[in-house]
Amino acid sequence: MFAAPVPWDPARIRANVSPSGKWRGAAVVLAVLLTFAIGFGSSRLPIVTLGIVLVVAGITLLAMVRTYLPSLVILLCGTVDILVNVRFGVVSVMGLTTVLIAGLAWLAWLVVPREGAGALGLIWPWLLYILWNLASALIWAHPSVEGIQNLFVTLSFVGLMLLCASMPERIPVHYATIGRMLGISGAIAAFLYTLSPILGVIYPPLAIQARSFALFAILGICWFLADSQAGNRRALIWAGVLSLLVAASLSRTATAVVLVLFVLAHFDPRRLKGWMMLLFTGLLGSAAGYYAFTQVESIRSRFVEGDTSIKIGGLAINGEGRMGMWTATVNSFKESPWLGHGIGTSSELIERLYAPMTHPHEDYLRILHDLGVIGLVIWVVAQVSLFVIIGRAWLSARSAGRSEARIHQAAVLSMLGMCMTMVTDNVIVYAFIMMPLAILIGTSLGTIKASRSGRRVGEDTEEVRQELPEPAMGV
Repeated sequence: MFAAPVPWDPARIRANVSPSGKWRGAAVVLAVLLTFAIGFGSSRLPIVTLGIVLVVAGITLLAMVRTYLPSLVILLCGTVDILVNVRFGVVSVMGLTTVLIAGLAWLAWLVVPREGAGALGLIWPWLLYILWNLASALIWAHPSVEGIQNLFVTLSFVGLMLLCASMPERIPVHYATIGRMLGISGAIAAFLYTLSPILGVIYPPLAIQARSFALFAILGICWFLADSQAGNRRALIWAGVLSLLVAASLSRTATAVVLVLFVLAHFDPRRLKGWMMLLFTGLLGSAAGYYAFTQVESIRSRFVEGDTSIKIGGLAINGEGRMGMWTATVNSFKESPWLGHGIGTSSELIERLYAPMTHPHEDYLRILHDLGVIGLVIWVVAQVSLFVIIGRAWLSARSAGRSEARIHQAAVLSMLGMCMTMVTDNVIVYAFIMMPLAILIGTSLGTIKASRSGRRVGEDTEEVRQELPEPAMGV
């Protein structure tokens, strides 16, 4: 899908993640011994033998997926909300998958104490946020299924950040792999969304919702915009293709966010050229938005027809019932402003008052209602700390002309996109958005950590450039 201008040597990467020859030999001997032991024990102590088999299988699975888990998760999330639509009773397949991924991510991080411990210093506020979520569940004692699912989305988000933050020290070009996976996942999502009218007829859960696709596509657009800043013109084309699909989805918030991200992607606050480019792209984006609003009837009707309860200046905007849901959430929040009502209770409130709606469609209000002012303050501190750490790394890498600036810029743009969409949507409880976002952020943090420790990340030194060939890496 795009060519990455980074050195790429699979053999070198395998050397960083594969065991040495003596360990491979030991593994073969151990496998033979285990085979004999299991064969003998199955006739004597079947239950104990089954337990041993499950433990060995779990450890083996963990060892196999640790390196590839982030890539697999990103590809899986390319199905967007299909797995959310397929359900077993009250639990969706995506919910079950989120629980599994959360467990694997935390376990995979815990098995590398030296590398994993360094990541804690970068994201410690998020550990406080998890603790407050757990405390909320204990305080109210009876979290709903919705609340438990929300908790596991948060656990998977932080777990994947920790895991990815520990990986670039072992895999020098890990960020390039993550970029490739985001590109592939965006292509999968676009393909499935384009076919949704047909797939929906065959089996309704296979149809991707327009708003879900638009929100997920923002992640791919952020990577392509960052990659285009590194000189990859094809990346800008793919960013444009995904942006057109977002606009065609008629998702107003996502479309507005994409326009803002296109403007910010070209912004360099330390140079006059950056401010001029910001002004130019801002005017261009505003003109495009105005033209679409005034000339495209389907887009205009999405704004001015229906529930026009939201007033912006003299313009009445179709809020699709949001104003009523927001008012109800705020009134309920006032009953327990500091501690909140417990995770998942905002969804219960909206479902009770505005069924079939099940979300407040405003994630800041969701956090306030469920976790109180304390929870929102912790979340803001955690989010701002990421902006500061990654933003500084982006500006530094950009000034030095290092290609790792792409992963930092993509992470910053994605976090900005999430914060903007939270105003009218429910992204923090969508696992198919939060898990890839966590991987992007964690990879950025890991690249920062590797750079600080003197590890070579990509082509940042002349020695690495001479040592590795530079074939194009396509998708």
